[in-house]
Amino acid sequence: MAIIVKNKNIKETIEDENGNVLGEIQYNPEDTTTYSKLCNILDDILKINSKLKEVSGIKNFSEKLNSIDEFEQHSEDFNKIKEAFNFYDEQVDKIIKEIDNIFGKGTCEIMMANSKDIDLLTPLIEGVLPKFKEQRTKKAQKYLNDSSVEQLDVME
Repeated sequence: MAIIVKNKNIKETIEDENGNVLGEIQYNPEDTTTYSKLCNILDDILKINSKLKEVSGIKNFSEKLNSIDEFEQHSEDFNKIKEAFNFYDEQVDKIIKEIDNIFGKGTCEIMMANSKDIDLLTPLIEGVLPKFKEQRTKKAQKYLNDSSVEQLDVME
């Protein structure tokens, strides 16, 4: 007797603005572990955004700094900026590894073209998350609409 394997994977192409196919991803929208990882990636992106907002109010250094003393006067701000960018780099590296782990090695290279611009991953995340959410909703509805489950009033 043969074991029949059901494949629930969705295959989608990655295209540029002109419709040229750059690659392909494959994923199972019913995989809760992958959905959890994607949610963690979204959380990491929000942390990055928050960290960058912290330094967005720092004085613009467009004026020339002509001496070491002038640099020292702004050293605290430079350190905050450096910390924010280091945090950004660490988080993006983590996200790249996770995306490539989920969708296949090289996915981020296709999406980001060897840059670390996290915004370039937005189409990928926005494209797949609704499919994961839809599957989670279907699974939950199966239990919420089950007529064999007695509806209890909290006040009873």
